[in-house]
Amino acid sequence: MTRPAALVWLAIALGCASPAPPSRVVEPGFVDVAYDIAPSGATRNVRVVRSEPAGVHDAMALRIVRRWRFTPQLRERRAVWVHDQQVTLDFDERGQRLGSHGRLR
Repeated sequence: MTRPAALVWLAIALGCASPAPPSRVVEPGFVDVAYDIAPSGATRNVRVVRSEPAGVHDAMALRIVRRWRFTPQLRERRAVWVHDQQVTLDFDERGQRLGSHGRLR
């Protein structure tokens, strides 16, 4: 009877299976994200303005900013839209967010 370890070795040797892929490594970079703040405090119209390297961290940056919530901006005691806010999110080589910096107008 063949042992399971021998079957795995045989499968790899014959090209039927491949060893586990190396851990995921991506380039460090940043993403500039623009967004609006709705009267509810939720982010809306979230979009990538610029990223480096292009496209690598975009999806993660959009997911992060879409989850943000703000205290609504009040004008004459009514919550209003705040448009065209921008933030830069920095990522390391593992795709982890290092920090962010931005501006509120």
